[in-house]
Formats: sequence, C-alpha cells, structure tokens
Amino acid sequence: MVKLSIPLELRRGDLRHDEEASLWSAFEIIKLIERFKPIAESRWLDFGCGVKMAQALYERDNPQDIYVGLDVFETQIEHLKERLASEPKFAFATVPFQNNMYNKHGEPMTSESLLPVPVQECDLLTMFSVVTHMEPHHTSAILKILRKYAAPDARLVFSCFADENQEVPFYDEFPDKPLMHARYRKSALDDFIADAKWETVYYGEPIEKVIRSHYVCRPV
Repeated sequence: MVKLSIPLELRRGDLRHDEEASLWSAFEIIKLIERFKPIAESRWLDFGCGVKMAQALYERDNPQDIYVGLDVFETQIEHLKERLASEPKFAFATVPFQNNMYNKHGEPMTSESLLPVPVQECDLLTMFSVVTHMEPHHTSAILKILRKYAAPDARLVFSCFADENQEVPFYDEFPDKPLMHARYRKSALDDFIADAKWETVYYGEPIEKVIRSHYVCRPV
C-alpha cells in the first residue's frame, strides 16, 4: 500500500500503471543520490517533479528540510498541493515554460527565467525525465537557471539520453511524437554543463527500470 497514492491520470512515465514499481524506482534513485548528497535535512529542488519523489519522501517520513516540486502539469501540482497542504516540508508550484511534448503553448524559457521557489539556495537539484524531453536550447537554459539556485556545495542530478558515439549533437528520435526521446551526443551535454558553470562529478549508464543515463554535477 502506497501511503501517498496518486490517481493514474496524474502519473507519468513508463511505470505509471504500476504505482508500487514506480515508488520502488524512486527509492533506487534516492540510493543513487545519497552516494553524493544526503537527503536528510536537504533543501531539494525537483524540476519536472512528477509525483514519485514526493511519494518516496512521504513514505520515509520526510527526512528532507524542504522538497520543492515544479512541473508544467498544473492539475498534478494542484493535487499534490492539496494532498500535502498540512506538510510544511513540501512545496509545489507550476512552471509556465513551453515544451513541444508537454506544454506546447507555454511561455519561452531562457537562461534569465526565474523559478517560483521559496528558498534561494538548494542543496540538491534534480531533473528526472526532463532533459530526455528537451530541445538543446531549453537544456542549456535550464542548466543555467538551476545553477542560480544552487548552494555552494550543492549537487545536481539529472537523467538524459546520452551516447558517446552519436554522430550528431542532437536529434529527436520520433519526429511525429515530438521530444518523446530527445537524444544527445554526450559531448554536447558536457559542453552545456560546463557553459552553465557546473562540473561533472559522476556519469552513469542507464539502470533498467530505474533511470536513463545520468549525471551528477557540482557548481564551479
């Protein structure tokens, strides 16, 4: 039984039809994160949050100082705000940014865009299944945006489709389904990371049913 169960229509991702499996994957991601940054008492900003990380933290009695979840899915965010209204360790907000898969008519996102967050310095910043659905100019922008909210010893963790040997820097695998799989040459992502004043601490290959290729970065 999942303590914070979320209706199917508000869940996304490959495991959305199996809530317990989705929650398990969140616990596995937390194990990965904690190799580099403790969750306990952290100020955590999760861009493109979905629901499963909030579910995992709630399941473990909220070890974080605060978890801030941001997403373009307004109905989902409003549901989370309502369900966790009495929990001061959670905050949620909708972001307005355009995305050809999830928010076609949204507002432009640039490196100067601001986020609706209640804390100015976050210890942990994450993006899961976000860069996997982003065009290059948005990937570049969000890395720069998140850098502005990073504490000096913060860690950024994000997933992506990355390939060392890809011939082109970027391609959209399924043009008839825009940004379902946004595929990057790894060196292109490395350039975006460095340009946004992050340094890669760790790069990992995909873990089946847990996470795509993934980076752990620190501010420089």
